[in-house]
Order: sequence, then C-alpha cells, then structure tokens
Amino acid sequence: MTNNFRTFIITLILIFGLQSSSMAEDIKDFEIEGISIGDSLLNHFSDSEIKAALDNITYYPNPKYGVILFEKEYFEIYEGVQIHFQSKDKKIIVYGIDGNLYFEKDMFKCYEKKKEIVSDLKALFKDTDSRSIKKNHSADKTGNSKNDQTIFPFKNGAAIVVSCTDWSKAKNSEGWTDELKVTIISNTFGKFINNEAYK
Repeated sequence: MTNNFRTFIITLILIFGLQSSSMAEDIKDFEIEGISIGDSLLNHFSDSEIKAALDNITYYPNPKYGVILFEKEYFEIYEGVQIHFQSKDKKIIVYGIDGNLYFEKDMFKCYEKKKEIVSDLKALFKDTDSRSIKKNHSADKTGNSKNDQTIFPFKNGAAIVVSCTDWSKAKNSEGWTDELKVTIISNTFGKFINNEAYK
C-alpha cells in the first residue's frame, strides 16, 4: 500500500481511537481531501473553480442531485474528487463524496488496490458487517460495465464504499476511465441512490 493510502487509513484509526464507539458512527467524522459530509464547497474551492465544475455538472436520471468533479494537482491522495449535492442548493452542501484513482486499461491494479484498502478497513471496522457486491453498473444501460464494490454500513444508514468500475469500451470511448473510488455516503444520499436516482 502506498504511503498516501496508509495516511488515509491511519487518519481513520486516529479518529476512532479518540472517540467512543457511538461517536464513531457519525459519518461526518470522515473526510476525503479535507472535505466532509455536510460541508459547503464554498469553504473549500474558489468561485472560479466551482463555476468551472458546475459548467460540467452531471445529473442522475432523477435530477434531484447533481455530481461535479474536481481534478487538482495538489490533492494529496486522489486524482479526482467528485461531490454529490442537491441540484438547487446554492451553498453546495456535500451529501456524498468520492475520491477517485484512475486505472486506464489496468483493472488488475485497481482490484489489487481495492483489496488492500478493504483489508485495512475491515481491520478498523471489526464490528461492522461489510458486504461485497458485483453487478452491472447502473450508469451503463448496455450491461457491459462492471462494478465491484465493498460496503461498510453505519447504523444511521450512511456508508463508506470502496469500488472498482470496469467501464465498457463504449463508455471508454465517451471518456469514462476505469477507476477506483473510495466513497463517503450520507444516509440521505444513500436513500436517494437506492430508491430514486435511476427512476
């Protein structure tokens, strides 16, 4: 595992080591590149950076939530960070956040990295019943894009998810790059994804 991912895991251990188990169930205790659930992006990025990201916003089939991507050289761990927020929210409050690493045409390395991260998270969340799911990615209606994810659920419905997505050749040609994601999902956004996003 790289030093950067060890820093990520160590940070989680420090957070949990300093808090009671009940406090540790608050998903807001976690962050990706300094950003946590409930934060406003106005406190993390400049107006020009936010405007540029919003110019390329992607909506779910149900457009209640949008997704914007930031790719910055000075991110410490990830190559990209995606933010999920309510589309009409001018404060751009974070409901979900993805840390992205790209593995163009090298899914073996993606799966190996995912295995390392999941192993360390299982050691951290010893009392959590994580589950792994392999399925077609819902963003590709052809069924040719595959998603392999491991979910660490919280009692309040929030979750941390580690996933590898092997996009189809058609999606690759559209600019979608095979990727690993470490995702923090609020309970509100999780309910949206499970029940409303693709309807």
